[in-house]
Formats: sequence, structure tokens, C-alpha cells
Amino acid sequence: TRAVSFQTGTIAYEDHTRWFDASLHRADRHLFIAVSDGTEVGLVRFDKEAPGTATIGINIAPEQRGRRIGTATLLAATRKGSQLGYDLIVALIRPSNHASVRAFVRAGYQAAGSTSVHDQDALRFERKTDQAND
Repeated sequence: TRAVSFQTGTIAYEDHTRWFDASLHRADRHLFIAVSDGTEVGLVRFDKEAPGTATIGINIAPEQRGRRIGTATLLAATRKGSQLGYDLIVALIRPSNHASVRAFVRAGYQAAGSTSVHDQDALRFERKTDQAND
């Protein structure tokens, strides 16, 4: 999980707990637990970037990877993003994270250039939410 994240260092439990608590109280952030067949399989996060636009983050549990749960989760999350009022959802992905790139492409996201996150290269993918019902 850390190897494909933009922050690859170890995160102390106390730091993560503080981040999570603060995240739960942020009006510009939405967190969702992804569930498949009654099992919690991952986390989806939306961060509002501008009116109508959010950045999406997804983390599928390591033991659930390779089952295309990421694609199904992204499809459901994109519909949820539309319900939250986002017209455009943006994903920033490390170029070496081939599984994530595949999942976003399968979920209808389009390559939209590149950028950097924490001084690391990132691929930018976008999807308009009016496509979310496809």
C-alpha cells in the first residue's frame, strides 16, 4: 500500500489516528468504506478541490486485490461523487501503479496529462460524473 502511495514512509499509528479524526470533521472531505459481499474491502476518499470538482483516492485491502474490486468500487464511488454534487472527479496516480491505472481506465476515467504530488510524478485521470450512469 505505501509503495504505491505518494507518501511512502511509515506513518506512526498516532499520526494516522489524528489524520483520520481530522478527516472525519472536514467539510471538504468524504470517506467511504467499500464493501463487497458483506466484507469491508477498501476505502474511498473524495477531497473537494474546487466547486463541482473532487480528487478521488482509493485503497483496496491487499488481500482483496487482483479481483477487479477496484474497478467496481470506482464505478460505485463515481456515482456517489455525482450524488455529492461533483461534476468532475480527478485521480492522481503514481506512474508505477499499473493496477490503479487499469482500474481507473476500466471505470471510464480518461488520461488528462501529468502533474506532481509531494514532488513526485503523477498521472492525472478525469471522469465527468454525467458518465457515471454508463
